[in-house]
Amino acid sequence: HARHMEGFLLKKGEVNPAFQRRWFILKGPQLEYYKKKDGGSLTGTIDLGTYKAVAPLGEYAEKGFAFSISAPGLRTFVLAATSEDERESWIDAIEGFLAASDTRQSEFQRPSREERRAILLGQGRREGYLRKRGQNVKSWKFRFFSLDGTKLAYYRRMGDPVPLNALNVSSFSNVAPADGFTDAGFAFALRSPARTYILAASTNEERHEWIEALLHAMGSDVATADYGSVVS
Repeated sequence: HARHMEGFLLKKGEVNPAFQRRWFILKGPQLEYYKKKDGGSLTGTIDLGTYKAVAPLGEYAEKGFAFSISAPGLRTFVLAATSEDERESWIDAIEGFLAASDTRQSEFQRPSREERRAILLGQGRREGYLRKRGQNVKSWKFRFFSLDGTKLAYYRRMGDPVPLNALNVSSFSNVAPADGFTDAGFAFALRSPARTYILAASTNEERHEWIEALLHAMGSDVATADYGSVVS
């Protein structure tokens, strides 16, 4: 589940709150950090087995993609990665070594049928779990997506207060079924000038509903017939 990992992260100081670049090495439940990449003396260690939570932070955006490692009564560590994918990879790796916590839910938790129906009835709103393909690390992860008007946010799991990212759907140029990703379910691509997001629903019907909702949010008048052959 968790794995060895190493790389540079920015770390917020405890006494001096400035961020410093440190080389981090995850060795089992010990997260060590050094001033330099190639050896040198150990600057500090975070004993993950005593911590309860690791989560993305919406603040410190000027420093990169921040996240925190925390537990009641212990120092909260604030770290920042250089990309969203890198932050996700660190969070996933660290989470496997945290002390067991009642608040950690399965990523496969899904809204009930009643919740889903209520969500669908809300005009311009839709939410639910989708698989998301990483930009750099080409693996699939379950993420909880929430579409509200033109804002599409996604979270590690339902109920998280801070999203991993929030996208402005009106800036996207196209959404359509994507072939070649059958291993992940029923995939579709959300394209913007900067990046193409590959997402996958668990059923064809669910993919159809997400595409319809996203086209509506994009202000598109594209008829269902444009991709009807795929959802027939």
